[in-house]
Amino acid sequence: MFNLNKHIRSGRWSTVAGAPDGFDARLLAHAAQGGRDLIYVARDDVRAAMMLEALAFFAPEVARIDFPAWDCLPYDRISPRGEIRS
Repeated sequence: MFNLNKHIRSGRWSTVAGAPDGFDARLLAHAAQGGRDLIYVARDDVRAAMMLEALAFFAPEVARIDFPAWDCLPYDRISPRGEIRS
């Protein structure tokens, strides 16, 4: 059986994928409370907003930084807005 607490304390890099919506936030909150820096990459801005809301519920004391989604597609002839680039 996989022991998340033991894995978090080991300090190794890990990737979690395929966790159901909601449970992924619980896993992230649990790992963040262990004192590790984490990166969560969302598929789109809607999922990112849902994760921020869920993390505020599960771990309100954990600091979060939100980077906005780009407002253009890769290989578009236009660049993202200046506020987003900076």
